[in-house]
Amino acid sequence: IFYTGAAAQKVREELSLCGFSVVAMHEKKRKSYILPIGKEKLRIDLDTWPLIPQYMEIEGNPSLIHEAISLLGVEKNETTNFTGEDFFSKYGVDFFSNLSFNH
Repeated sequence: IFYTGAAAQKVREELSLCGFSVVAMHEKKRKSYILPIGKEKLRIDLDTWPLIPQYMEIEGNPSLIHEAISLLGVEKNETTNFTGEDFFSKYGVDFFSNLSFNH
C-alpha cells in the first residue's frame, strides 16, 4: 500500500494516535530492473543509501537467482543473504537511525 502527500500524513497521524512511535526514517534511491529468464522474471534493484555502498538486490525464484548471478558475472564470494539490518551493521550504520542524503 502506497500513500503520498496528505494521505501519507494522515497515516502517520493515525499511527501516532494508535501509540506507534517513529524509530527510524530512511531515504534511499532505487533503480529497478526486470530480467526475464525463460517464462519467469526476476527483479533486480540497485539501492543507494547514505553512508553505505550501493548494492544489488535480486528477488525471485532462488534457482533463478543463481542463474542471474552467473549471467551478471558476479562471483559467489561477492554475494550474501544479509538482511537489511545485517548490511547496515557491516558498515557501522545503525539500521534504526535516520538516514538522509541531505545530512
